[in-house]
Amino acid sequence: LSESLKDSEIPPDLNALVKERNLTSEITQIYALMAVEAFLNYYGAVRIGEEEYKTHFERLGLVPKVQQLLLICDSKSVTVHDPLIKAINLLAESRNKLIHPKATKAKSTNDPQKYGAHIPKAAQDSVTAMITFFNEFELLTPDSKHFFS
Repeated sequence: LSESLKDSEIPPDLNALVKERNLTSEITQIYALMAVEAFLNYYGAVRIGEEEYKTHFERLGLVPKVQQLLLICDSKSVTVHDPLIKAINLLAESRNKLIHPKATKAKSTNDPQKYGAHIPKAAQDSVTAMITFFNEFELLTPDSKHFFS
C-alpha cells in the first residue's frame, strides 16, 4: 500500500484501507502546515502584542511573516535559502497542491505520473519539514525555548 494504484488494481476489500490511507496522508500534510501557522500567530501575538500583530502581520504570507517576525522580535535575518524558509515553502507547496489544485490536461492512462506522489512519502516529507521548521526556529531564537515546552 505504499504506492499509488490504479482504481482497477485495487481489490474491493482493500478499497476502504486505501481511502483511509489517502485521507490520513492529506490530513497530515494539511495539519503540519497548520501547526507552523498557529505557532507563528501565537509567537507574534505574544512577542509584539495581539493588536500590533493583527494590524501588521496577521494577513502576511508565511515567508514574509516569519522573516519580519524574526527580524523585529529577534534581530535575525533569514533568506529564502535558509532551511527554515525552505521548510515553510515545502509545507505550503504540499498543502496548496491539495487545497488549490491547478487545472491540467488529463494524462494518458499509461503515464506513470498520472497518479502523482507516493502517498506516505508526501505525508512523511510534510512532517519532516514541520520538524525542521521548529528545530531551525529554536536554533535561531534560543531565548524562545519556553515556547517549545
